Amino acid sequence: MKKTLFVIFICLLAFLAASQAVLADKRLEDGTYRINYNVYTADNSSVSIANDYFDKPVTLQVKDGKITAQMSLNHSSWITDLKVQYNGSFVDAQSIQSDSKANTRMVQYNLNPDQLSQPVEAKIHVYIPAEEFPGGGVYDNNYTINLHFDSNSLEAINTSGDNNTQEGDREKAPSKSGEKKVEQQTSADKLDGAATKNTGTENGKVSNPPTADKSMLIPMGIVMVLSLVSIIALRMKKVNS
Repeated sequence: MKKTLFVIFICLLAFLAASQAVLADKRLEDGTYRINYNVYTADNSSVSIANDYFDKPVTLQVKDGKITAQMSLNHSSWITDLKVQYNGSFVDAQSIQSDSKANTRMVQYNLNPDQLSQPVEAKIHVYIPAEEFPGGGVYDNNYTINLHFDSNSLEAINTSGDNNTQEGDREKAPSKSGEKKVEQQTSADKLDGAATKNTGTENGKVSNPPTADKSMLIPMGIVMVLSLVSIIALRMKKVNS
């Protein structure tokens, strides 16, 4: 019996060591990364119309385990406010660069590592002047959205610990006036159709992007350890009988 308990104790120690290795692996090394994402509705049922206003991918600056996300907004004048949930509160995204001619704005906000593998709730204020909104009158609404990051698309740009902004990696929105006018008209039409429901959804649903997480190794490890302990216990019982 003592031998069985000793074997179980060793197995548990091995399991704990493996769990710590998995948790450590989830921490990103200092550096710059890119990751794709989609903007979903408040209930996470489908991609939001607002998804068209957020350029992809987002750039992640990692320093000492802290993540700063930097993303570009097109139709910057329409999205007047963006707050992202962080440590239980909604925090204003900071504007770090803007281009009035291209109508774009670069913003940044903080994230915890575990937020890259689950929906991140955010709030936006959309304001469209009457002259840019075909439905007539001013469009003025607040929306709750969710940022779905695709952890499988995470790509390291560099891991040197240099967290300076990567100018070459910032996506620029088209600046041709004709294309911009058509794009604004189309986007405003979408918003006009969604205003009566105030759901921020579009007709075609897009499946959730994969958010695989290595933490699944932990429950798998538990099953393996328990199976191993059961086998050893049965064999020890047969030997002692």
